[in-house]
Amino acid sequence: MKRFSRRRLSLAVMDLAQHERHALAALLRDVGPDAPTCCEGWNTRDLLIHLLVRERHPLAAAGMFFTPAQGLLEARSREYEREPFATLVDSWAARESQWLPMRLADRMVNAAEHFVHHEDVRRAMPQWEPRQYSAEMEDSLAVIAERMLPLLLRKSTRPVVVVPDGRKRILCADRRGVTKRGSDVVHVFGAVGELLLLGFDRPVVGVTFDGDKSHIVASTV
Repeated sequence: MKRFSRRRLSLAVMDLAQHERHALAALLRDVGPDAPTCCEGWNTRDLLIHLLVRERHPLAAAGMFFTPAQGLLEARSREYEREPFATLVDSWAARESQWLPMRLADRMVNAAEHFVHHEDVRRAMPQWEPRQYSAEMEDSLAVIAERMLPLLLRKSTRPVVVVPDGRKRILCADRRGVTKRGSDVVHVFGAVGELLLLGFDRPVVGVTFDGDKSHIVASTV
């Protein structure tokens, strides 16, 4: 994987976030508000409202995790439910994330969410096919995976060694240095985009395991 300066790294991640935002917006326009997604219980309108609330109303978004804020989350969501779907898509698509002040870590989370939710809509469609990514997009996904997979897989009950195709391995849930001894470890192999989706507990293709994959505990966010 290429080594970038912090500024170039930030720009690469922002480019990925914007690419996925615009691609997801275009797909939402095509499929409409009632299409299924890979998020259990959510259609495309529900997913879009989640994106809007998370990005524009952080206090309300806290209701996804904290009971005291659930009322605010529900109120904001109801406001968006009354809006035409096309208006919501256009509003979300027009938001230029690169102009918002963000730490690099926040930019990575933003890019990852856009990528994952784009795939949530794509992979719920009949006869979907895996995408072919540019080298630049692969590099951006690899940077995000390297930093986020240890967090996403931290609750796994055995150490997990994630091995993206053609890239260095990523150690996750490595308690007491077990991976250094090479025992009692689950190895996971695949394309970097698929491995990032695995970390978010999404459907994946072409991922193989060496070891008991039942020990892998992914994020459900």
